[in-house]
Amino acid sequence: MNRPLKIGDTVRWRGLWGEAQEEPAEVTGIEIRCIGKYGTEVAEAAWEEVKKHGVVSLANGHWAYGYQVDPIDNN
Repeated sequence: MNRPLKIGDTVRWRGLWGEAQEEPAEVTGIEIRCIGKYGTEVAEAAWEEVKKHGVVSLANGHWAYGYQVDPIDNN
């Protein structure tokens, strides 16, 4: 996870608060330092920041907390 997460990257997303089977999803927005669902919009962020206090918007119409997404190595 050395490479930052960027808008346009494809991630492995798990719905149902991380309990559903993972699916690929394209990132359309990233917010960090979130309180609840809302934070500071950025174009890219370190995975560590996303995992701790991040929210991502996805092209499939969903959004996810940072713990619900993981990188895909071929981005």
